[in-house]
Amino acid sequence: MRNKKENTVGTNMFGKAFYHLGVIWQKDDPQKAMLYLDSAIQYDNLHARVLLEAMRTEETTRRVLTKDSYDYESKVSNEDKYEVGSVYEIVPQCLAEKKYNKALYYIDMMQMVAPDSSITYLLKARAFIGLNQNQQALEVLHEAIEIKNIDNQELIALKSNLEK
Repeated sequence: MRNKKENTVGTNMFGKAFYHLGVIWQKDDPQKAMLYLDSAIQYDNLHARVLLEAMRTEETTRRVLTKDSYDYESKVSNEDKYEVGSVYEIVPQCLAEKKYNKALYYIDMMQMVAPDSSITYLLKARAFIGLNQNQQALEVLHEAIEIKNIDNQELIALKSNLEK
């Protein structure tokens, strides 16, 4: 039977190994690096957590700076921003009423609560499609499928239809 100190040393060794693999792959394959860093975090590697957050921030900044962002928030009235109810009720109603800017505003809130939800990504893509912002919709779907690795047939089908 191993004692607690041996387990801690082994755990730290795996965390360091995954961290170093993440560092190695950081430039050549950021997605692979992020997976290694995530594994290192599972072994309580603090350095991996810091590097992964920096990589995610860099990725987000790069996407924001390289695309023409559609500014839906400025198109939502103050009255619409303070609607009473659950975002899970408000968003489908907005989509049904073709109030896509308002839907996107509340979808941002949904993403804060459930950042890896396939439903959130699907609703966001549909709202962008409703606004004829197909490139933005494709970016949303790419993030869900390729970056977040969300395996959802509706997302994949929607992306495939948009790419045609």
